Amino acid sequence: MRVVVYDPLIKETIEKAKGVKYWELDDLLSESDFVTLHCPLTKETYHLIGEREFDLMKPTAIFINTSRGPVVDEKALVFALKKGRIAGAGLDVYEKEPKLTPGL
Repeated sequence: MRVVVYDPLIKETIEKAKGVKYWELDDLLSESDFVTLHCPLTKETYHLIGEREFDLMKPTAIFINTSRGPVVDEKALVFALKKGRIAGAGLDVYEKEPKLTPGL
């Protein structure tokens, strides 16, 4: 499996790692079959993934969030799923736990 990573804070470390390649976020989203999030919630990562990012993804892509709920704009996720812009999603966390965004 080819593993690509986006994390601007540790780009140099990623580029030196064996078996892992650094890609810019838009490239990673548009080329990946599976996209998984593993980041903290900060003002920079709030709604990091939204409508624009889901539009970049393949219609066969699976999106997985195991980081923090508000990193994903769940209304955009519901829209992407309903319109077939992505194939599926796995969520370990929700934007407004314990409430679910309608449509999830």
